[in-house]
Formats: sequence, C-alpha cells, structure tokens
Amino acid sequence: MEKEIKFLPNPKAKLMDQVREVLRYHQYAYRTEQSYCQWILRYLHFFGGKTHPRLLNSKNVEQFLTHLVVNRNVSASTQRQALNGLVFLYVKVLDMPFQGKIAPIRSKRHKRLPVVLTTEEVKVLFLCLDGTNLLMAKILYWAGLRLMECLRLRIQDVDFGTRRVLGTPYLINSPKYAGIGWCFFLLSFPPFSPERAGSWKRERELQHV
Repeated sequence: MEKEIKFLPNPKAKLMDQVREVLRYHQYAYRTEQSYCQWILRYLHFFGGKTHPRLLNSKNVEQFLTHLVVNRNVSASTQRQALNGLVFLYVKVLDMPFQGKIAPIRSKRHKRLPVVLTTEEVKVLFLCLDGTNLLMAKILYWAGLRLMECLRLRIQDVDFGTRRVLGTPYLINSPKYAGIGWCFFLLSFPPFSPERAGSWKRERELQHV
C-alpha cells in the first residue's frame, strides 16, 4: 500500500499564510478558514504573540483551552472549535502531531429548552419585516434552511415547478428543502393588518393577567 503524500505549505511564507494555503488545498469552507485562523491567532497572542508554535507543545494547548473555560467562560462547542483549529495547525501545517493526550478542563453543557414560536407569533413577526428581510425570514421558516444557506441562495437555484432547490450539490434531492417553493408564493398572500396584530397582542396579554 502506497503511503499518502502529505501536502506541505511553502516554508518561506509567513505562518498564517501557510495555514491558509493548507486550508485551501484541502478545500475547507471559508467560514472554517476564518474560525481556525482566529483561534490560532488567539493561541499565539495568549503566549505573548512572539513565540512560534513549534516551540510550544500539547501542554501549552491544554493550558490555553483551560483558560478559555475558566477565564472566558466559553461553551463546550466553542472550546471544541478552538481545539480543532489548533490540531489542524500542528498536524496539517507544522506536521507535529501531539505527543500524549490533551485533557483540559471541559466546559459543562447547560441543558436548555429550545424556544419555539407559535404560528400566530411567527405571523406577527412577519408583520415587522418587509422586502428582502421578509422573504429571507419566510424561507428560513418554511424551508428550514440555515442562515448561510439562505444568504447564498440564488434565483437560478430554485425550481418553482417542483418547488425544489437546484444547482447546489449539498441541497439537491434533500426532502428538507421540498417546501421552499411555498416561500415565494407566500409573498402574494394578503398580510395581517396592524390593527389585527395589535388586537392579537392585547388578547395574549389579557390571557396572562
């Protein structure tokens, strides 16, 4: 079995340019690139900003991750994101896998009930929006798209006949997006009047008295 050829960045480039070069070689998403670069910079600044990461080790990474939880009170997902960025730096960019296990103080996950708006509350929310913002809100609500998926959506990606999203490999043939065509037809529906929304709010307030 042939050994996989490892991509190595230009050694003459600056550290962060090397990080971006490797990220783009592996075709990471732009948002991931931004996130990883931010965490790497924070990690370097935590140790003075002048120490090269080659001179640091897994214990330093553990110290930084513990600092995020103890002093910055970050969530478990944020701490995990920081760890992923630093693992990428050492394994993919510097070719220095960690020796030993990294065991920082972990952030505790807080159980929270999700806040779900009722149908009437969503209708009142739509009354406060107009134009592009209203269209985006309806797409997010009815089709279940994530925010960035909605922002990247283009008119040529929508098939009005079948009410499906086309043109993007990660959206096509997914039942999650089957209702997106309804979002555009909703714009032709007569909206609630402000008077009706006001009376609905008053009724809700009286119910809780």
